[in-house]
Amino acid sequence: MNGLTMMDAGEASYQIGDEAFSGCTGLTGAVVIPDSVTSIGSRAFYGCAGISALTMPAHIRIDGNTTAGYYNYNAFEGCTGITEVHLTGSGEMAIYGDGYAPWRRTEMSVSVTIGEGITGISDYAFKNSVNLVSVSIPESVKTIGANAFSGCTGLAEVVYASSLEKWEAISVGPGNEPLARAELFLDGAGPLRGTLGESGELCWTFLPSEGTVTITGPVSAENPVFVAVYGRNGQLTAVTMITCSGETAAVGTGFGSVKLMWVDESLLPKCAYSEIT
Repeated sequence: MNGLTMMDAGEASYQIGDEAFSGCTGLTGAVVIPDSVTSIGSRAFYGCAGISALTMPAHIRIDGNTTAGYYNYNAFEGCTGITEVHLTGSGEMAIYGDGYAPWRRTEMSVSVTIGEGITGISDYAFKNSVNLVSVSIPESVKTIGANAFSGCTGLAEVVYASSLEKWEAISVGPGNEPLARAELFLDGAGPLRGTLGESGELCWTFLPSEGTVTITGPVSAENPVFVAVYGRNGQLTAVTMITCSGETAAVGTGFGSVKLMWVDESLLPKCAYSEIT
């Protein structure tokens, strides 16, 4: 099953029960949980390693199970493939139990986007999320709780959707040193990311402020990536070949689109191209 979008119950609310999707190894791609869901039961998505993106309400309660044999097997235990989390709703984020949040269960580099309308990031919200590399924070956030980003050793960037003046006005609790060390992008002009390959083996990052695309992963001289830049009139204007991981191509910012193609030694496409517009 490729992806899952649950029905919004409107003003009503409901819960996802214990072990609701436990062991659904065929559940892959994006899972969207609407704001009408108030809690997710123990082991609800246990072992769903194919989930790559998750949208869920910031207020949701995530349960664990402390009965014999199931200690700390929480709702997202075994969801090791998540790379993106989008938090929706309004008000304060929920306070999660130790390790219960999905960004703590993944074994992949994960980016979290906090939706406009959320006003506070709770105490310990992302504590010890070592795979968290990027967080996007909306203008509506006014408080960041104590130790919310404590132990986030991999946090490289923070994208804030407003000005430096408003960023500095946010009340930030103690224990958030990783947040201060990360690179700050203002006005929401943070990097764009995507993948190439049947299984997303290659990752690309576009920095709008610099007009560059960086490729990481198993790219080589035998299996290069071509970065083709097209003008707004659709005409090809430049092509750059990338042959090693971490290499960057200059594409500018006034383009119509940029197409990324990974090819084999015969210059035949290894997968569908990825596009930046």
